[in-house]
Amino acid sequence: MFRKKRVFLTRLISLQLDKEVIQVPVREVSIRMFEARHGPGSMSRILQELVQPCTSFTEIAKRYNFSRERPRQIYEKLLVPYLPLKSGNERIKFCSMNRPHVKEWPEVTLAVWKEARKQGFEVTYINHKIPSTGHINTFSRRLLINGHICQIKRSTTVHDSSKYGQGYTKYVHVNFRNVEGIQFFILVAKVNEDTRFYIIPKGMIIQVAGKDKNIFIPVDGYSNYLHKFPPKLNWVACRDAWHQLEEVLCQQTTESTLQSSPTATE
Repeated sequence: MFRKKRVFLTRLISLQLDKEVIQVPVREVSIRMFEARHGPGSMSRILQELVQPCTSFTEIAKRYNFSRERPRQIYEKLLVPYLPLKSGNERIKFCSMNRPHVKEWPEVTLAVWKEARKQGFEVTYINHKIPSTGHINTFSRRLLINGHICQIKRSTTVHDSSKYGQGYTKYVHVNFRNVEGIQFFILVAKVNEDTRFYIIPKGMIIQVAGKDKNIFIPVDGYSNYLHKFPPKLNWVACRDAWHQLEEVLCQQTTESTLQSSPTATE
């Protein structure tokens, strides 16, 4: 005689995964047993926590007062078929690539972050893998703003050339040595207690930068003196030119993961 195949009643539990909703079938008897011990709705809650890759099994185990092996079992039994990360190790690697690896954000980076958010842009940090060690690092002065890779530069010293004669201008001296992989430079200049943001496309830097990559940028407009040595580019037009970042570009990065940072939000 053949045994009759047992049929178990199942319930579909809806879980939010990024921007989509997935339906996970769970045996009704398993739900009742789990919720009898941990309270009504506890099965849905623990599954929702498990689909978040940066929530560790240990954290979940402490909240529900059982061993960390239990969340792993639930994850592998119920969620693995529906998720790209198939094990705890894969979750750890993914999470390492998707969190900032800086102890403290530089003040200039936070200033650009807040100003870009104020302009209505999406801002994310950029992680990269160090080839020699395999460790994950975060660029402390590089941000992805509306899909554009932006390098942040700062100048706190304004040089006043007025002592050399009438018509000389005030300027800041900035070095743009490394331009590889950058699409925009954001210069933060402190002028008379006023913080100014200059959004400079990489192409402008390449046009005027010499061998030493040093550039002198006027910060008070163009003076009469400049008719003798006319500037090659209109730097004044770069001031607060956030509109240059309005076009969203495809995020094309290798060995980099981009994620919103909770420490730098307004």
